[in-house]
Amino acid sequence: MTYQSVNINDKGEMLFPVTIFEKASEDSHTSETWMVQATPYKESFKYELVPMEILDGYRYPRVQTSEFNEKWAVMGMSWRPPDDLDFTDQGLIYAKVGEWKWTSLFYDDHYPDFIKDLTISDDIIMFYHNETDIAYVCDLSKDPQSFDDCKSLGEVRTPIFDKDNPDITAYMSSYSKVTVADTTKEPWEVIKEFDIMASEPDSFRIELMEKRSNLIVYNEVYKLPTASYQTDTKTCFFRIDKKKNYCMKLNPESDKFVHGKAELYENYLFWESKSSHQFVLRDMDCYCEEEGVCPFED
Repeated sequence: MTYQSVNINDKGEMLFPVTIFEKASEDSHTSETWMVQATPYKESFKYELVPMEILDGYRYPRVQTSEFNEKWAVMGMSWRPPDDLDFTDQGLIYAKVGEWKWTSLFYDDHYPDFIKDLTISDDIIMFYHNETDIAYVCDLSKDPQSFDDCKSLGEVRTPIFDKDNPDITAYMSSYSKVTVADTTKEPWEVIKEFDIMASEPDSFRIELMEKRSNLIVYNEVYKLPTASYQTDTKTCFFRIDKKKNYCMKLNPESDKFVHGKAELYENYLFWESKSSHQFVLRDMDCYCEEEGVCPFED
């Protein structure tokens, strides 16, 4: 059983897929995937299966990327059609939370990892389309049916909303340079630009995860010093007002971080492990006291 693409919204609700694998023969296996919504209940959670009729008849559905807030769930999916044994199709689907009537926004034959950097704020989603190198903004309340119903942002990398002001967008304009702009204006109004300095000598990519006013959560991807052909990813914070980054420390019992998608819930850092597909919730106030990594310092 594995968990992938776990999301948590500002109400503490979680949405995640659960995949169960079963050995069919000596050389093959079958799998089934369900979406699960977890709602806080007393001191625990109440779990409910989410209807996914849009995927009926498809084989090996897998969530590649997803976002979830109080209104909407959005997922970039891959699956195999029932009559095609060799290729995997991709799709971007969305539904209103609680109603779970899924709509397909995009479908692509056989193109891997077509959606990157998916983010959501209220009714608006933003993502990067890997095939065209273009980022898009879509208003889900207007029932978009294709990219033609969305607004193109051009060639920007890892665009994210400011969760405290969704009119503001941050994106990578070069390897280390972050641009913050008001994308509701035509042309865009650039508010500020700044550099996030690498914390590792062989760092080669910065991936923005979340922005809340002066605080940015990001992942730093770098080559391992012991094997240059291998990479690792660790999660960091950047304080815009202090021009300072705060990176997670390596567990003494491990030689890699393998951090995946990361986001904030209040003062908790929530991320998915790329190696185990498990998710971790870290109390950053406690981590500040124990490890001296204090992104919320005054």
